[in-house]
Amino acid sequence: MELSKQACMILTLAIAVYMDFKYYKVDNKLIIIGISIGSLHNLAQQSLYGLLCSIIWGMIPIGLLFFLYISSVLGAGDIKLFAVIGVFMRTSFCFRAIILAFVIGAVISLAKMVRYGIVVSRLQYFTDYVLEVIHTKKLTPYYNVEEKNREYVIHFSLPIGLSVVILCILSYV
Repeated sequence: MELSKQACMILTLAIAVYMDFKYYKVDNKLIIIGISIGSLHNLAQQSLYGLLCSIIWGMIPIGLLFFLYISSVLGAGDIKLFAVIGVFMRTSFCFRAIILAFVIGAVISLAKMVRYGIVVSRLQYFTDYVLEVIHTKKLTPYYNVEEKNREYVIHFSLPIGLSVVILCILSYV
């Protein structure tokens, strides 16, 4: 049953990555399908207790990452993908996936900045943003979602998906 849960979750994430790269968003229908499948797996394994746990495990990443959404660091789809992961694999796995996704995302970001020669300008942008937040004491969006310059966009669904694949592989080693 664990392998089928992992396969369903990875398939859901693969479709999400495709959507993110093509449309710059993850459709809520996919999120609902992923949460439903994960919840049904838990219901089949642990009855109503498993279903209740699914709800809790899915809500924890939303609560933890909501701050990153309101500051436009992460998109809503990214946070909902972490909720899908929580539903399928529990909170401890989801925490590891979040940490690994941020590490992978940082590596991808650095590689893109080097590739496009924008390391200094992006570090300056980040510094200016932090100083503005400190000075005004107001949290403003870090990134304008309408700005779809390939130099600046990180499709975070990819690091999320990669983190899950890596963690699933490591669970068998």
